Amino acid sequence: ALDAESGKLLWKQYIKLNMHLNVMPKKQNKKIAVLNMIATQFDENKKYSEAEVNEILKPVYDDFVLLRRYLIDYKFLMREKDGSSYCVNKKPLK
Repeated sequence: ALDAESGKLLWKQYIKLNMHLNVMPKKQNKKIAVLNMIATQFDENKKYSEAEVNEILKPVYDDFVLLRRYLIDYKFLMREKDGSSYCVNKKPLK
């Protein structure tokens, strides 16, 4: 896990002030840290449709579909098997 100072540096390196990701980090630990920050945009007590997830992610990263996939692959978001809804995983990978 990153400390707060490292998190701020990572944020400045990859994400602009307006919460837009410039480039997806290639290194696993940095990618997970960035995804963790992005996951904070979701309410953990709410279920989201795919369209709602996309609306949250579109301003964050141009390839929002890839970003959604990463959030699921890295267990920050969980998706119903039929794709009908998404929710925050309260126990993501760290």
